[in-house]
Amino acid sequence: MGRLIKKIGAVSKTNVDFVYKGLPRWMREGEELYSEGFEMLLGGGYPATLIHLAGLGFECKLCTYLGKDVFSEFAEREMRSYGLKPVNVYGGSGVAVNLSTVMLTPGERTIATYTASDEDTDETEEKIYRALKGSELVLAEPLRHYEVYKRLRDEGAVIVLDTGWDDELSFVKYGAYLELADYFTPNTKEACKITGKSDPFDALGVLSEKFDRAVVKLDRGGAAGTEGGEVVVAREISEFECVDATGAGDNFLAGFVYGIAHGMSLGEILLAGNATGGKCVSEVGCIKGRLTEKELLAYLTKYRANITVRR
Repeated sequence: MGRLIKKIGAVSKTNVDFVYKGLPRWMREGEELYSEGFEMLLGGGYPATLIHLAGLGFECKLCTYLGKDVFSEFAEREMRSYGLKPVNVYGGSGVAVNLSTVMLTPGERTIATYTASDEDTDETEEKIYRALKGSELVLAEPLRHYEVYKRLRDEGAVIVLDTGWDDELSFVKYGAYLELADYFTPNTKEACKITGKSDPFDALGVLSEKFDRAVVKLDRGGAAGTEGGEVVVAREISEFECVDATGAGDNFLAGFVYGIAHGMSLGEILLAGNATGGKCVSEVGCIKGRLTEKELLAYLTKYRANITVRR
């Protein structure tokens, strides 16, 4: 199956995670607990997705915000070590990356995040557009860079939107970006929130009215989508044991995009997402659990029976 899309672009802030592993429980106010281990890691978001896609052979371009702070320097060094060369569009001073403290307790994770502030100017937007021009598929951030995405879409780019959680997630708030998107990849909670439904398959029905291929990530249940009036389900790959769920959605997106780029069926696209997302959660952090293209194709062959169709 030939590759239809080779060049992938995104603009996104960069995240750096401080991961405390092996905490016995969540601490109460005023307490101090000691973890069994600690790592500083490149965090999730589109940078993690592009690192995985670069490893799968795609030409990836990331526009991001990097300052002179030690955390930005760490992030850039890590990205380059994985073959991703970021284009810096940051024009301010101070800490430019998002910083998250990730505390892993038995069966759960708790995260506290500092979000770096930045202001995009017309000059910044033009720099982002010039850097991403020529991308055949673009991973879009919601509520930012609308004109950039519109110009790229008008030039033929496929737009994939992943909103993440928002207490005000709605068709009204995100309508303009949803209209631009060819694909929208919410998880169950996000899909139910934006559609007002309580069941993910009911939410999928609503989304199918807006997208030719509607998709909902079913968390541990795999993923589901609709196409041509059929509901396609790709069950999770059970051999992956969840160690840390951080970055599952970002890495699902890598397999999902791989499937789109190779013109796969919807079921294969969803299964590819399950494979890359499942591999991610089997390791701590968002980057360590990655698949080679050969490994990904082997999982698609091995677990093809995980794809079912509901008519």
